[in-house]
Amino acid sequence: MAEPERLTELEFDPVIELLPSRLSPGRAYPQGPEGDDPGAPTRYAAACMADAGVTGIDPGVGNVPTRLLTDPAVLGRIVRALCGEDWPPPTESVSALTGGVEAVGRGDTLFGPGCCADLADWVQWRDAAAATGDDWRMVWIGHPWVSARAAGGDLIVSGPHESDPPEPRWVVNRGLVAAAADRARAELEAFADRLAAALRDVPGAEAVGRLLAGLEKPA
Repeated sequence: MAEPERLTELEFDPVIELLPSRLSPGRAYPQGPEGDDPGAPTRYAAACMADAGVTGIDPGVGNVPTRLLTDPAVLGRIVRALCGEDWPPPTESVSALTGGVEAVGRGDTLFGPGCCADLADWVQWRDAAAATGDDWRMVWIGHPWVSARAAGGDLIVSGPHESDPPEPRWVVNRGLVAAAADRARAELEAFADRLAAALRDVPGAEAVGRLLAGLEKPA
């Protein structure tokens, strides 16, 4: 088994998942030869974004960094499209936006959020950095997830896995993990403020923004 790679830099980049079918549920994916064309997915995504009034976002990217979502009008349209018929969103039914955090080291994405992940999962890395046990523990990033275990001042992180046992893939100082989690939270705090501004006509916009950004849990 290869030695785990030591990371000397780490970022957790919060992202939201923009599935075209959620932005425009009424638009069917093209069938037949048109749908088989290699450019069909990008054209379909662009059309769905246009339906929802979402501009300035690369239609070829499924996960969009929250730091790029700064236009209040576009952000409001995104949230409205994702909420669908549940608009305006009652505070008691709001949960974190689908997505999560992408782990970035050396400028490369190490792994991103999988199925069933959301913005609230940044907490998993804060907790992993503080853990002291040397047993593997799940770090939920969706399916598949990763696992981590403490080794003195370091955190050993596995590659994504599910049915197979975890295998060491990276080793990183726990202080770096904690600092990266803190920076992710700071971005989500700013994102929550932008959400509140975009949803200023929604009752309880500030609370809704913090719930959508994964900073609070529903009561």
